[in-house]
Amino acid sequence: MSQPWDVIIIGAGVIGSSAAWRFARRGHRVLLLEQHTLGHDRGSSHGESRIIRLSYDEPLYTERMPRAYELWGELERASEKNLVHTIGGVDLGSSDVPSWRATRDTLEQFEITFEELDRDALSKRFPQFRTDENESALWQAETGILPATLCVRTLIEAAMDRGAKVREQCRVQEISADGDRVQVTVNGETIEAGHLVVAAGGWSGPLLERLGLKLPLEVTEEFVAYFRPNDPSDYQPERFPVFIRHEEEFVYGFPIFDRPLVKVALHHAGEKTTAEGRIFEADIDVLDRLEAWVEARLPGLLPAAVDVETCLYTNTPDRDFIVDRHPDHERLLIAAGFSGHGFKFGPWIGEALVDMVEGGSGAPHERFRIHRFG
Repeated sequence: MSQPWDVIIIGAGVIGSSAAWRFARRGHRVLLLEQHTLGHDRGSSHGESRIIRLSYDEPLYTERMPRAYELWGELERASEKNLVHTIGGVDLGSSDVPSWRATRDTLEQFEITFEELDRDALSKRFPQFRTDENESALWQAETGILPATLCVRTLIEAAMDRGAKVREQCRVQEISADGDRVQVTVNGETIEAGHLVVAAGGWSGPLLERLGLKLPLEVTEEFVAYFRPNDPSDYQPERFPVFIRHEEEFVYGFPIFDRPLVKVALHHAGEKTTAEGRIFEADIDVLDRLEAWVEARLPGLLPAAVDVETCLYTNTPDRDFIVDRHPDHERLLIAAGFSGHGFKFGPWIGEALVDMVEGGSGAPHERFRIHRFG
């Protein structure tokens, strides 16, 4: 049996990689395990872009975002890479929409600077949008873009610079926890550590069932679509914002960023699947709805998508995260169920996991506890 590690982390997506960085930075001996190759496209952490923002309809998340921004900035300085592309963003909607109204209230509660644009002001500043008569926008200048694949790669490199070890193509076969040790068997080899972090995205549920813990995690296969603009200059980051439109089906999108196309998607529109059973194809009915939305709301884009990419959401019933200890094994920590909005919090979640180990504390918030599921 190999020598014990302080912590083994299962999953090298944004959460596991963030945890590896923060544990290694605090001097822990870290082993990060990835069942596929690093940077693969089978999970939830790949691609060109994710939104980072302070504007949330939930105070729980807005309150934690300043620290997330700080940690992303720390990673930028350590790596000398530009990871947070702050370009500003808008939440589109009206006071009749509860989530839009709650977002405005949360920004006011935390005294975050924003500007409310009525329909005329929105049309003057961003004429790319076709809006309803009563539509307004909340403009927040610190909204931006995280280049997802680059962020994860940078987190892993930062962890390795601090002494963490990374092993690819290591499928976990067995997990056990007893006394002051946890054991993980991968590829026929059993490895010991003082603590284990399960951050395996869509694979977390089946892994944890081996330890008798069945969590209400639902995996869906979502997709994003890319549209070609008639005039690319209208959709550059300096002229077109990150956006979220609050309606029955949330729509979000990005300006031209890594490719000469505009990325638009429906949030939580995917079909239920499993991490192993996904089909890597867009749902045609959802794509039709998205293309119709683009034709109606963004007339400067050609409404037929020229490319689509799929990814996984691992959802909890209430869309809140799980960041907690296994109820029967205090040395086993779980970070799962990020429900399509966890990427931006990666470094903060990694830091919270370290604090749980070093301080012996529980979940960083009651709403992240496992016991809420009964």
